[in-house]
Amino acid sequence: MSRHEPLPDDVRARGIRTLVELLAYRAESQADDVVFRFINGEGKEDGTLTFGVLHDRARAVASRLVEHVVPGDRVLVLVPPGLDYIASYFGCLYAGAVAVPAYPPNPRRADPRVAAMAADCDARVALAPAAFMSRLDSWLDLTPTLKSLAWLDIGAMLDDDPDAWRPSGVDADSLAMLQYTSGSTGDPRGVMLSHGNLLHNLSLIHGVGRHGPGDNGVHWLPPFHDMGLIGGILQPIYVGLSSAVMAPATFLQRPFLWLQAISRYRATTSGGPNFAYDLCVDRISAEERATLDLSSWRTCFNGAEPVRADTIARFISTFAECGLRGDVMVPCYGLAEATVFVSGGPPNQALRAVPADRRALENGELRTPIDVSKGVTLVASGTPSPEQALAIVDPDTASPCEPGQIGEIWVSGPSVARGYWGRPTATAATFHAHLTGSPRSYLRTGDLGVLVDEQLVVTGRLKDLVILDGRNYYPHDLEVAATRSHRSLRDGFAAAFSVERDDRERLVLVLEVVRQHKPDDDAGLFRAVRTELASSAGVLPHEIVLIRQNAIPRTSSGKIQRRACRSAYLEGAFEIVGEWRAPGSDTVAPREAITAYVLDWVKEELQVDPALLEPRTALRDLGLDSLAAARLVVALEERFGRRIDPSQFWEQPDVGAFAEYLASLGTGAAR
Repeated sequence: MSRHEPLPDDVRARGIRTLVELLAYRAESQADDVVFRFINGEGKEDGTLTFGVLHDRARAVASRLVEHVVPGDRVLVLVPPGLDYIASYFGCLYAGAVAVPAYPPNPRRADPRVAAMAADCDARVALAPAAFMSRLDSWLDLTPTLKSLAWLDIGAMLDDDPDAWRPSGVDADSLAMLQYTSGSTGDPRGVMLSHGNLLHNLSLIHGVGRHGPGDNGVHWLPPFHDMGLIGGILQPIYVGLSSAVMAPATFLQRPFLWLQAISRYRATTSGGPNFAYDLCVDRISAEERATLDLSSWRTCFNGAEPVRADTIARFISTFAECGLRGDVMVPCYGLAEATVFVSGGPPNQALRAVPADRRALENGELRTPIDVSKGVTLVASGTPSPEQALAIVDPDTASPCEPGQIGEIWVSGPSVARGYWGRPTATAATFHAHLTGSPRSYLRTGDLGVLVDEQLVVTGRLKDLVILDGRNYYPHDLEVAATRSHRSLRDGFAAAFSVERDDRERLVLVLEVVRQHKPDDDAGLFRAVRTELASSAGVLPHEIVLIRQNAIPRTSSGKIQRRACRSAYLEGAFEIVGEWRAPGSDTVAPREAITAYVLDWVKEELQVDPALLEPRTALRDLGLDSLAAARLVVALEERFGRRIDPSQFWEQPDVGAFAEYLASLGTGAAR
């Protein structure tokens, strides 16, 4: 077989029914082949896993786990990205348990999202690393509802006897995992994915990727979410090929390390959300580009957020000197409710760009713009898989749309999940829709699209979901957080939505103020809103708009009309009584200045002994709770004039590293 001839789908050919059987098969036939390499924060290889070793570690974890669970019990996987995370995930499957991946909590602050997920799925056990376990008691005091769980140190479990494991009897219909949709703390929804769902979707991805002998990948996406877990961890095992993985924080702090790994390992497959490519163009220097050879990269997937033609053009143009192919990009579309992949490819094709009139799109029509300045270029997200049915549907009548008409994207097939855990009403509404006169059950994606020359073009969202840098946020959560932050804001009279600014989606909040509100209170109000959102939702708004009472568009039943609100904002139709916009800066503050500011702020605000503060003081040792950390992030934005992703505060090991991260971002570009 030649290097570029696609590998056969041996998993499907052998009738493998579960992920447990999949890994056992690879361990038997490719025991000594390296499947994963971990790249640390310095860009160096820091450990490997062969198929055989991963199989043994999964069995070892399972042999201990079965002392606490029976098949079908839910297990929280709170392990940081890395090789132990992969063993943890498979250990759950080998025990017959349902893995519930979640972003590891910070041991110094309460985490309502983890608590909400655990309560929703009635989790029995949590797996965590030794560093977290050493602080477990104090953390549980902050989150007492989780004290009933059995907490297990994953590091200690890896050394258990793998031969003590006994098969649990899972089959294709057994639940493998709950994928919680990101963004909501008050109403978490766990998507139920079976072993059969995952294997079918992995087969679809294999068909699009066309992996050949010797191919390999590099991945940095979070393994707690579908794109990173399925594409970056499960797919290499499915195809029997190697992959290098790194933590998301490594990429965000130094995007160069991602492309450097692709160059070093001669990787053929990698990808990420659209913002990742902008970040590479903005943050990788000419000197760094000169060291890269990207000629091996054949499949570069782009999904999880709107795909932009100008971003792709900039990325390919910038890195063409590194040998990057002009046809490397593979836009794709998917969602957790369909496992992950719905459409994409074929690879190595010219980008399908579709010009569209912006106003016509808002009215549900796809029309070529007469005035270019009023148009937008959409990018087709490839061809839907022939193994599944995809329909463009009028959401009001449940009737198929006419060719070329925009409608809601509906999907039916073996990759569609079983529903939301413990939510029969929501499951029926979302997963069991029917076209008029048809008995076939469809998943309603909530996304709008149209088929153009048999390729799917996603045009917008029917559901009011805000997607920022590949992460989903529910507007209601953001609105509640904002209005509870200040006495002048009216509860229930707010709208959160995203708009395009600087070639990226940005968060805008439109808030009604009470009649007694005074303009002199604006500064405190804006600070309160930003602090609350940073603390509770991990996001900061790009713009906050204050309007008078009863000005937000609402339905006759009193529901907020977010799309109408967004249109009024864009058209300048609101009578604005106060406004705040994210700061920008044309200068980059040096690391030393940022470090000094952080240490001074902590000293003054928290009354910490100055002798205990230095650049290498660990952030977790500053004594900051989540509210104090949010206040510091807001203060840093105001002082240094750049937008900051609040989650990055906890990703950095110490004050100096955090300052270096901020200094490296440059002009208003903190992400």
